[in-house]
Amino acid sequence: MNIKLLQAFGMVSVIFYFIHVFLGQALWKEYNPITTDISSLTAVGSPNAELIGIFTLIYGICAVIFAIGIVRESFNKKYSHITKLGFIFLLAMTIISLIGYALFPLSPDKAALNFQNIMHIIITGITVLLTILFLFFIGIGFIKKREIYKIRKNINNNSHPNNHIWNFKPNFSSIRLEYSRIN
Repeated sequence: MNIKLLQAFGMVSVIFYFIHVFLGQALWKEYNPITTDISSLTAVGSPNAELIGIFTLIYGICAVIFAIGIVRESFNKKYSHITKLGFIFLLAMTIISLIGYALFPLSPDKAALNFQNIMHIIITGITVLLTILFLFFIGIGFIKKREIYKIRKNINNNSHPNNHIWNFKPNFSSIRLEYSRIN
């Protein structure tokens, strides 16, 4: 699959996520994105949960396709193992988020510690952990890649035939200038 198409799935995922949030806020006047958790939009019995759930499903599927493409692409190119692991964490996070939140939406009584809400909290914890891990590993991997690139560039620049020690041509003009000032 073409990497540009996979990147498009990532962008479509973000667009549908924002539609999910803003449409949920527009349809449910009491919803406040600052004080109310995002899971309330798709909770059992919440207003327009079925409609909002469609956008949730679309952005979830697009995110999984994007993550599959990124993982596949990372194994086709020369990425470090750390970066590849970060992409795998991204894929795991998108799959767990898509399936977990679909299977365990919040129940109408969010404060109740029933099986469904406990599973929702566990899915949220796993999703947050995997999000932190994938960002950390991808960041470290790309920093490492940049450092290796700089080292390779320096090695290549220093291995140029004109950069050898016997081709060194010192500039004595400043020394001559100082000598003429003294005399």
